[in-house]
Amino acid sequence: MNDELKEADDAFSLYIRTKESVGGYCRCVTCGHVFPIKKIQAGHYMRRDDMPTRYDQKNVHPQCVACNCFKQGEHKKYREVLISKYGEKAVHELEIKASGYAGFSKTDLKDIAKIYRRKLRELENDRRKQNT
Repeated sequence: MNDELKEADDAFSLYIRTKESVGGYCRCVTCGHVFPIKKIQAGHYMRRDDMPTRYDQKNVHPQCVACNCFKQGEHKKYREVLISKYGEKAVHELEIKASGYAGFSKTDLKDIAKIYRRKLRELENDRRKQNT
């Protein structure tokens, strides 16, 4: 299952960072600094170990290594950003959702990886069309 989990995480992370990128660069959700897409992470508001929100797009945004790792995700600041972006109710629902149980089978994880690889291809194709 570890291979499937890594595959799903990698596909989801790349999709999130690409979706939020402009010209190959992403802005950190918490500090606002800009980094190349390969130098920024997909930071989770609710912990990545909280499986019900692991692949929830409202829960994951580009975040620099300093904020995500060294500053433990800047949880308070992250929450403020999410409230301004999605509203208090949506953030509260995300927090409740995170505490639920959700397990993923190998098939689930393979499907998640396929979905986000497809979404990434569609996003890249749309951007290519806009640039021509």
